[in-house]
Amino acid sequence: MTIELGGGRVGGYDIIGVQKRVAGGANLLVLDTNVVIDMATFYFTGPRGRRVRPDLHALLSQFPDVRVGSKVDIKYGFAVEEASWVRGVGRNRADYRRLMHAASTMIEWTRSEVEKTFANRHPPANRDKAWSSRVSLSAAEELLSIPPHWLLPTYACFLYLCRLDRTRDRWRNKDRSVVMAQYVEWMVDDLGALDVYAVQLGLDFLLGNHERLNGVRALLERAGNEAPDLIVLW
Repeated sequence: MTIELGGGRVGGYDIIGVQKRVAGGANLLVLDTNVVIDMATFYFTGPRGRRVRPDLHALLSQFPDVRVGSKVDIKYGFAVEEASWVRGVGRNRADYRRLMHAASTMIEWTRSEVEKTFANRHPPANRDKAWSSRVSLSAAEELLSIPPHWLLPTYACFLYLCRLDRTRDRWRNKDRSVVMAQYVEWMVDDLGALDVYAVQLGLDFLLGNHERLNGVRALLERAGNEAPDLIVLW
């Protein structure tokens, strides 16, 4: 199997893809946390939303109305969960409602609705009669959560990268593209999953600049001198 690291840009957003060589292109778009946060910022605030207007306009113009005629399914649940989760506390209910409402509403806009909305200088929430910030989460929303076993592949990849970090003296002088290829092969052949987010972390960790490397190590919560029994992963 040949693995391709595909991608591109839409507005200010990077599109990162990992897939087999197949005709027809991708049929699934998984939004990252920064995108759903931008959606909520634009949807609920006026001046603060202006910064993200061009990027969201480009994104929604390219992938309008997932209900009809779209060949791309847009997923945002993971991003909403991550963006609304407070470490040591759990889900921030208010943030969850705002992010979920903004994302679920905006991906259903038709191209004409996109143009009309972005031509208006007021935030869309001002015209949204279905939204009320005083309404609590429904029972169904309270129960809605990402099943923990869905996160296991990503967690396993984090452990793999942590191991690479601990054993970097063994591969420091090797071709890092080879180490990256071995990481992807392990992910596909041994783990049996293909995690785009974890692949990007690997690219940043192995092939990125100093800033990107430090970003991954910060995500893994490592300063570089911890004993193995002190390594903690979120």
